[in-house]
Amino acid sequence: QALVRLPMEQYRRDLAAGLRVGTYVTGYQGSPLGELDKQYRAAGSLLREHHIQFQAGINEEVAATAIYGTQFLEKFTHSRYDGLTGIWYGKGPGVDRTGDAFRHGNFIGTSRHGAMLALAGDDPSCKSSTIPSDTIVSLYDLNMPQLFPGDPKEVLEMGLHAIAMSRYSGLWTALKIVTNVADGGAIVDLGSGLAPVTLPQDYLVGGKPYEKVQDVRLIAPYSNEIERMITYDRMGAARAYARVNGLDRVVVQSDNDRIGLVSAGKTYVDLRHALELLGLDEQALQQAGIRLYKLGMIAPIEPQGMKRFAQGLEEILFVEEKRGFSEVLAREVLYNERARPRIFGKYDADGHPLFPVQGELGADSIALPLAHYLAERLNRPDLLERVRW
Repeated sequence: QALVRLPMEQYRRDLAAGLRVGTYVTGYQGSPLGELDKQYRAAGSLLREHHIQFQAGINEEVAATAIYGTQFLEKFTHSRYDGLTGIWYGKGPGVDRTGDAFRHGNFIGTSRHGAMLALAGDDPSCKSSTIPSDTIVSLYDLNMPQLFPGDPKEVLEMGLHAIAMSRYSGLWTALKIVTNVADGGAIVDLGSGLAPVTLPQDYLVGGKPYEKVQDVRLIAPYSNEIERMITYDRMGAARAYARVNGLDRVVVQSDNDRIGLVSAGKTYVDLRHALELLGLDEQALQQAGIRLYKLGMIAPIEPQGMKRFAQGLEEILFVEEKRGFSEVLAREVLYNERARPRIFGKYDADGHPLFPVQGELGADSIALPLAHYLAERLNRPDLLERVRW
């Protein structure tokens, strides 16, 4: 329901800004997004009212190929819209089989008032799939920035940011939607409004404020120039957008912090529950010298925020599911810093597995390895007693 509401909220924002921007939604169902088709069909007249066209795809790659046609609007005579937002959806295996269409669409880029958003449904526990799925590495290889919401309100807020980031940078962007978020529920108070969008004013390319360039000429030498733009200009714009909008933020901090904890999305929610099980509320974390960082954009890592977070820390512990890719990206950001902390996550200081790769992480499965990690460093054996259930 939050994902169905997302393009409606975007349409209202654009209308208030004097823009007529419609939305084309297509994809292929599958857990955890298996209910999305049903929810879009149930929206009925609301879709027409907000100029949203929903069309389920024959399969994932056909849907992705069709949807990047929405960004050709300015190449043809038209009068109804100033731009179109394209939204693709599919589960992890659908991302695997759609890579070529994603890559071509991302090379072309988004139109002036257009945007492209991929909803990647990850099933980390293999709840309804033949194998567990985790799309972060595949989407990163395709140069698609990824945001990770942890609850329905964040689905709306990060969805709006992802669309704005795509419109500003020219890149396709993605939301990582895991099973527990898709199947969960919440009451969302919209009275104070959703997250405002700020466009970077200080991101310069060639000494001038950044402006995206769309190019449909997918043939050398034009493709080589697009490759340069994607790698440097567009990805730099995505990082700048994440920075000025505070997608990543320090949640807990004190003057004498030695240890940093980093997590994102649903796993961040579980980390906070694990800390509660260990008796570590915000005040206790500050007293223990533990700094907490919540990632909104899990790939690429926004470097300025990560470097500020890491200042003065001796160690950083990443709590994330599967292969720990954000940990790898952060290590690359911090490696050449003069004073850099040690980084752990998937493995401890002795090279032994710490947070498991298999399955999904929950509060209980986070609490046990976290208790061992912190008990040794804080000289707090009492933490181990709290997980002896």
